[in-house]
Amino acid sequence: MGLLFVTEDLKLFITNKYKSKEDLRYTRSQIATWIGISLAIIFGILGLFNPFSNKENTTDFDYKELKPIIKNTNEIHQDIHRIMKKIESKQDSLIK
Repeated sequence: MGLLFVTEDLKLFITNKYKSKEDLRYTRSQIATWIGISLAIIFGILGLFNPFSNKENTTDFDYKELKPIIKNTNEIHQDIHRIMKKIESKQDSLIK
């Protein structure tokens, strides 16, 4: 007759109600997933009814105030576009 050795894994298997390590890991990951989904739903609903949004902290602005910023942004974009064209032409001349 063969000998039967009781290992630590067998003891853990019995104490964990005959669930393997993989089963326990799967169960824990499922619980963590559902907790994450639940929190996302709760925070999403709270975001709809946000009691902290205060109209006193908002300011109205005129489009005239944004016009110089938009103009400056367009100029920067055009400068970047010109620089990129110069870099591409230099690369083309180096490749040839």
